[in-house]
Amino acid sequence: MTRVRRVAGLFYPLLFAAALALGIAARSAGQFRAADFAVVLAAVLAAAALAVVVAVAAVRAVDRSDRAEPLAAALAMVAVAWFFYYAPAQLALEGVTWRFSRDRVLVPLGLLATAALVAWLVRQRRERLVTVNAFMARFGLLLVAVIAVNALVARSGEPRAAARSALARELARPVRTVGAPPPGRNTPPRDIYLIVTDGHASSRVLREVLGFDNTAFEDSLRALGFVVPARVRSNYTQTVTSLTSLLNAAHVTGIAKDVGETTTDFTLPKHLVANNRVARFLKARGYRYVLFPSAWWNVTEHSPLADVEFDARPEFRLADEVRRTELRLAVLRSTLLRNAFRRARGDADFYRRTFAGLREVPADTTPTFTFAHVLLPHIPYVFDERCRPLASPIPSTAEDDSPAQRAAYLRQLRCVDSMVLDLVTTLLRRSATPPIILVVGDHGSRFTDVHYYERPDRVSPAFVRERFGVLGAFYLPAGGAAAFEEPVSLVNVMGNVLRYYFNAALPRSSDEMYVSGERPYRFYRVDASQYSGR
Repeated sequence: MTRVRRVAGLFYPLLFAAALALGIAARSAGQFRAADFAVVLAAVLAAAALAVVVAVAAVRAVDRSDRAEPLAAALAMVAVAWFFYYAPAQLALEGVTWRFSRDRVLVPLGLLATAALVAWLVRQRRERLVTVNAFMARFGLLLVAVIAVNALVARSGEPRAAARSALARELARPVRTVGAPPPGRNTPPRDIYLIVTDGHASSRVLREVLGFDNTAFEDSLRALGFVVPARVRSNYTQTVTSLTSLLNAAHVTGIAKDVGETTTDFTLPKHLVANNRVARFLKARGYRYVLFPSAWWNVTEHSPLADVEFDARPEFRLADEVRRTELRLAVLRSTLLRNAFRRARGDADFYRRTFAGLREVPADTTPTFTFAHVLLPHIPYVFDERCRPLASPIPSTAEDDSPAQRAAYLRQLRCVDSMVLDLVTTLLRRSATPPIILVVGDHGSRFTDVHYYERPDRVSPAFVRERFGVLGAFYLPAGGAAAFEEPVSLVNVMGNVLRYYFNAALPRSSDEMYVSGERPYRFYRVDASQYSGR
């Protein structure tokens, strides 16, 4: 046996570990950076290599024969299969039968099968073990090659996605202005803050669905001079399309024509968010673009337009690093470590630093457009109502409609409301010129139909009322409230600002609403009779 064949026979478990990471990357085009994938792949390979090294050391301690290495490789493969493939297997089985996919059923069955397999391996001669390992190495190489090709094909299309997109070309056209706005509206130029609190439902939804009265929060905003319309609605059920529409002041159903209804590729909306025309319009008029990225969602983590990208994780923490991006979270959730690293301390620090950084923006004497995407009160639930980290956070993978989760959502909502109230109070106090402040939810909650993703074409009117009802609070000096006639829909929020304060020649968009599910660009238009914003 050559040295190369010997190494391949020993370390083939690394191929199966790599296949998992590659498979997730292939299904997540446009949702990760190449550098981030390299970090994830290195970590996955290191974990598999550690399993091989430990297995070799353990087997050699009891067996000094020439069968020790091939036996150790086979046992390491068993460990890799458990570590990396138990969660995906459970998810696949759940689609067939929920009863047998539960841990209390699947784990004992898996352990029995593993015990039988290990007993069989231990009894085999060296030649049989080498044959088994050689087959597994070839199969692993083929698996990695097929998945890698799929990932590369998906990745190679990313640079061309925007160039081929009719929607991207339309939104790239400069927005003109028609004369100068009346004196006083935006002289001197006002700072503009767009704060998106992800999943923040409207007061009507909170009252009707969750039995919660949020009047105190809204009245506190009104006391500061905010306009809090009774009828504010989102236009899309998913963050990826809602934020793309909001930041471009336009509907984005054209994505379906550009990339197809069946894809889950986020490349195009990510480009449209990173290069959004609101930021381009304001930068062309002397504004600095200040971006506060989300805690882990890739689409809002970076923009080439941004003059400043705030870093809410200045020091290294292992728990923060393994959850820093959506790709890392996806891989983590596909391993036996899916229930590890749930401590909320790192997330709590991230959000506190984000709000602390937002409070410092008025110190910049240049007019600024600040966009912050805050993944609160959206699940995972990491805060109590006093913004203390939970000892046992509720992860997004456990999302359900239960009294416990409804209570957790409300506690986290009360926390983010208190942070928002403190933030806007500080911004108003520290701003030399009264700023424009826009606080919105990107979509509402979904307790009436947690699993609507599976059947977006058959959602109920109750779900429509809940999901499209969002928070909207606006500080609009110099009479800007006149531009926000009810009902207010998110697609028009930034357009209203640009038209009123800059005389932007930007047509108003329709208030149409669209549901989409597992295929985010397969849009189902909502009949207006299904929704009443009152």
